[in-house]
Amino acid sequence: MTNINELKDALKETLEEKGVLNEIRARMRSAIFSALDNDDKPKPKISDENLLINETYIILYHLTYILLDLTTIITLNPYSSPKVVSQGRLPLIESLLQKN
Repeated sequence: MTNINELKDALKETLEEKGVLNEIRARMRSAIFSALDNDDKPKPKISDENLLINETYIILYHLTYILLDLTTIITLNPYSSPKVVSQGRLPLIESLLQKN
């Protein structure tokens, strides 16, 4: 059993030194990703309204994450409506986009 393990280790080491093992791993990863991403259906286009909402949410989330609470409050505060401040900008943006 030791001889088989030693042979496996020597073969693995030789293939790694020559770069063959990394090439095989890369080809395998590529084949797996191609198989997983092989859907012929086109992906739906994200509307401009959704992009705006997503970007605004990401900005507010980031400000909260890096502990810039005052900046977040100032960003939300120009609307000065308690409802808007408590819910954030997303409902306001959605309502503005629906009016257009």
